[in-house]
Amino acid sequence: IAADITERKKNEQEIRKQSDFQQRLIDAIPLPVYYKDTKGFYQGCNTAFSELMGKSNEEIIGESVFDIQNKRYADVYYDADLRLLETGGIQSFESPVVEKTGGIREMLFRKATYPNADGSLAGIIGSMTDITDRKAIENNLIEKNKDLQFLSEYALNLSSVSSDTDLAKLMVDEIRNYSGALLASFSTYNREENALVLEYFSAEIENLDQHLSGVFNDGTLTLFPIDTDMVKQMLQTSIVINTSLSELTYGKLTPEQEIQFSELTGISHMAAISLHLSDELYGTVVMGFGKDQKSPDPELLKSFSYISSVTLRRSKAEEYLKEREERLRKVVDSAQDAMIIIDENAKVVIWNLSAERMFGYSFSEVEGKELHQLIAPERYHKEFRKGFSTFAKSGEGRAVGMVQELEAVRKDGVIIPVEMALSAMKIDNAWFSISAIRDISERKKSQEVIVSSEKRYRELFDANRDALAVIGLKGDGKLVQLLEVNDAGAEMLGYSKFEMQNIPIGKLEEGLSIRTVFERMKKLVSGQNLSFETKLIHRSGKRISVEMTLNMVNYDGKPAVLLIAHDISERKYKESLQKLQFNIATAALNASGLQELYEAVRNELSSLIDTSNFYIAFIDERTGLMHSPFEMDEKISIPQWRADRSLSGRVVKQGKSLRFTKKQITELAGKGEVDIIGEQSEIWLGAPVFKGKKAIGLIVVQNYENEFAYNDDSQYIMELAAHELGNYIGSKEAEETNLKLSSAVEQNPIGIMITANNGTIQYVNPKFCEMSGYSLEEVIGKNPSIVKSGYHDAPFYADLWNTIKSGKNWYGDLRNRRKDGTLYWESMIISPLVDPNGNVMNFIAVREDVTGKKQMIEDLKNAKEKAEESDRLKTAFLQNISHEIRTPLNGILGFSELLIQDWTTPEDRVEYNDAIQHSGKRLMEIVSNILDISIIEAGQVVLAPEKFNVNNFIIELYNFYQGQASRRNLNMRYEFGLPNALADITADTTRLYQVMNNLLNNALKFTNSGEIVFGYKFDNESLVFFVKDTGIGISDEHLSRIFDRFYQVEQSSTRNYEGAGLGLAISEGLVLAMGGKIWMESEKDKGTTFYFTIPVGNFAAVPAANSAVETPRESDIILIAEDDDTSYRLLLTSLKKFGVVTLRAYNGEEAVDLVKKHQQITLILMDIKMPVMDGLEATKLIKKIRPELPIIAQSAYAFNEDIEKAREAGCDEHLSKPILAAKLNKLLDKYLNRQPE
Repeated sequence: IAADITERKKNEQEIRKQSDFQQRLIDAIPLPVYYKDTKGFYQGCNTAFSELMGKSNEEIIGESVFDIQNKRYADVYYDADLRLLETGGIQSFESPVVEKTGGIREMLFRKATYPNADGSLAGIIGSMTDITDRKAIENNLIEKNKDLQFLSEYALNLSSVSSDTDLAKLMVDEIRNYSGALLASFSTYNREENALVLEYFSAEIENLDQHLSGVFNDGTLTLFPIDTDMVKQMLQTSIVINTSLSELTYGKLTPEQEIQFSELTGISHMAAISLHLSDELYGTVVMGFGKDQKSPDPELLKSFSYISSVTLRRSKAEEYLKEREERLRKVVDSAQDAMIIIDENAKVVIWNLSAERMFGYSFSEVEGKELHQLIAPERYHKEFRKGFSTFAKSGEGRAVGMVQELEAVRKDGVIIPVEMALSAMKIDNAWFSISAIRDISERKKSQEVIVSSEKRYRELFDANRDALAVIGLKGDGKLVQLLEVNDAGAEMLGYSKFEMQNIPIGKLEEGLSIRTVFERMKKLVSGQNLSFETKLIHRSGKRISVEMTLNMVNYDGKPAVLLIAHDISERKYKESLQKLQFNIATAALNASGLQELYEAVRNELSSLIDTSNFYIAFIDERTGLMHSPFEMDEKISIPQWRADRSLSGRVVKQGKSLRFTKKQITELAGKGEVDIIGEQSEIWLGAPVFKGKKAIGLIVVQNYENEFAYNDDSQYIMELAAHELGNYIGSKEAEETNLKLSSAVEQNPIGIMITANNGTIQYVNPKFCEMSGYSLEEVIGKNPSIVKSGYHDAPFYADLWNTIKSGKNWYGDLRNRRKDGTLYWESMIISPLVDPNGNVMNFIAVREDVTGKKQMIEDLKNAKEKAEESDRLKTAFLQNISHEIRTPLNGILGFSELLIQDWTTPEDRVEYNDAIQHSGKRLMEIVSNILDISIIEAGQVVLAPEKFNVNNFIIELYNFYQGQASRRNLNMRYEFGLPNALADITADTTRLYQVMNNLLNNALKFTNSGEIVFGYKFDNESLVFFVKDTGIGISDEHLSRIFDRFYQVEQSSTRNYEGAGLGLAISEGLVLAMGGKIWMESEKDKGTTFYFTIPVGNFAAVPAANSAVETPRESDIILIAEDDDTSYRLLLTSLKKFGVVTLRAYNGEEAVDLVKKHQQITLILMDIKMPVMDGLEATKLIKKIRPELPIIAQSAYAFNEDIEKAREAGCDEHLSKPILAAKLNKLLDKYLNRQPE
């Protein structure tokens, strides 16, 4: 039977063709690719997988993972396949793989299931990515984190050590335990012996003491003498690894002893750590390792050396503690990873700079806060709290000792992937968590890790405020160019970073020669670090003083020079200022004259600022001119000029330094404030020269080309120079004054004597010799008692000596005896001279012969008594005026305030205005009457009786005081003694007001609760007024003196009530002047009643005169001569209603000029007290020009003699301030025939 299988053959060929294509396709994939069936047998793979396994495709097909891999790893792969077949999807995990050479490669597996043609599960297809390099980096990071954790714990443990013995033990035990060393020891450096002395050692070797005694029976291990070169080597090298014991004993140990030591201990190689800081050696730590042991990381040992050295420095001197802590902090902060330590309550205690950069929080923001609340996503919080609870108790946890990839939240809310290594640390029985966190957002491949590291390095590099630069070297060690420079370095010199890298090194430093570079490189190559001061050159050419440090570093595997430049311009600037002051002061001491000093000042200033155009000028206050005794200028030379129109004059007038640009000077000239002489400078600077507190001149510099030649620093420098010049001028004038004083003493018409502190005469002037009759030779060395007459007793002289010995001046008259025996009187002042410590060194006696004056004393007594009486009257006036003027002024101010209130009605305003007018009138009357109080005491009171209604008078007082009583919660009422129809009396109302005001004010002042009742009673021809209160009352011992001047019941400085104590005395004087009497009744804590009487008489009515009113003339012009704006506005307002034209003069001189120019002026209101020319002088001149022109004087001077002076000067009338409208209206009607419109 035959069948056609052509189609089948075609299908088989097509299948083989597709299979070949698929095989070629996966062979093209560079990653190892394989696929298996569901039972785990390989069905195929690509070339990369075959090469990795070391077998062909055909050999692999049909085998399982157990046939081609180590069983340990094969179990992992097989379990993963089972999970994938069960769950499906895509699987990814990391695992080691044994390659064909037997080596181990770290691989990232990615696998997925694939189906048959009918959709059933066919098997698994997978690929592998080689991550060996990445894992190596990660493992290295873990090791670094372990090292960092060790260093952190070690540093923390060091901080709790209290003794040197504990410190040595801790250092040795910590490094031996961490490194696994068989032996570790610590030796201190003894500077006096120049030797290393063993302090402590620890070993894991049994019977080590017996072994060592056999090897080091001469004490070799205890003391190692070393030479100076060896000390230098230790200071230059922190660690030595894989060295022999003979090297560490510096040749003291023989080769035979070294072999014996190695055989007994099993130690094959050593590592030594030199403990030193800067040029100070503290000691060494030595470790011994077996042949299979690896020496610790050199960087770890360097850090260990540094931390230990800092701690040793602290143990030697307390002042190094701060530096140790700072550098320890830098160890943590220098980590590129975020280093975070939290306490047993999960609160942050350490948060390094990387943590600040990574998460955006500063340490102050996170300190004491729970870490998971800051950086952990909320979904981790529950798990964190659960896990941390266990950790806080035992220091154990699932994450401790592991490196995890997690997500964290920054301050701005952004979630970032991080890698965290967590470790535990126990301090004071509490567990602390140490987290090393790395941001792996940009690191998924090994290259990205390097880029991230470089970025962090760049940030640290650029963040430094000092200039940093890396300089590359040629093969022969010569400098090539800047490889890198930070932002601060570029900014310091004014270039961009790119420009800096293309500028030759020699153009950046002042005076840098090839020889200098060679010498520096020679020292750097030898291992020295260089530090020196130099100047860098700014792009603008400006020199910048810096403190430069040079160190050799490794840069990308090549030697380079790290340059650090710290700007010390400010410090140099201050040093220059100190030098300037010193040199100018020295020149002032040595200068033969002012010209030489001026030149020295200019020369010293030229070292700091441009003094090409420089001058010194002083002002002559008599002429108002500036003159320049010293000048150096490129353009002009002016010996003197006007001060008031010059820049230099402004400086002197204002007493401060001024700086002007050309534009500013032009503006001042345009305003007419200064004159421009000669060519104008681009910038001008002047500093005042003072003598004491007064500016007498200035120093000036100017520049004709550069507007920016001077700045604030230049101004300060000029002020220093001006200050020193002023001191010199002041000292010279003081010397001249001393010479004058010396001459004045010699030629003085008053006798002068100088003695030692024991009284021995050291000097007398010629006048003393003339007064006493003794020559200079006769009194020198003698006691002043040589002129003693015996007139004064011993206590008199004892008081004199006690006074002057206590450091006080003594004043008095002495009756002494001349050499010829005649007596004479001396008025003497004796003053002690003290040293800076207050000790009396000398006495100076100024002696004036007053014999003739003594006779005049009796004649002067009468004149003195009269003067005292006059002074008493004046004092009484001054004391009374303050008290008496307040009451009506209070009414004016009070009702004025009520006038402007929103709630005041028009009717109220009328009432308040009347009250203001009334109080104002009273104020004027009281001021006038107070001037008479001094006359009252002399019995010369003049009364002005007038008719008034006494009931209305009482009501006015009630209206005035009732508001005050209400505010004090007091009840006030009044009582009449007569019906209103019979209450018209004749008396001096002003004096009566004064008495009642004083009594009512006292009642209000001394009454805190209850009521005040006042009024009057009629008693035949007299009225008995009374004021009764329920106040504090007055005790009996004060009643007899209550009307005395200035007497007050409560006299202490802390008394509760104010007042001058004049009110009752004035009231008594006024009542007596009015023909009455005054008395009082009072009981302590009950109250007081004052009574006084006044006689009353009949009132004769005087008919009022009617004035004619003429039609206003529009041509009337009134000149107001008034310098006070308030007084002028008051007059102007009063005159508006008359329809007149007004002119104003601010002083008498202007008033005269206006009268000359305006013949139409018809009246003058002339103020008496004005500037420039007063009103009296102006009146005299105006009356000469226009005798017929009416002049009304208006002045606050109200005495009769003042009014008379005004009339004598030519004034037709006199108005006393404050001016009443009625009086002004009357005078205008009289002289102009005008009435208010």
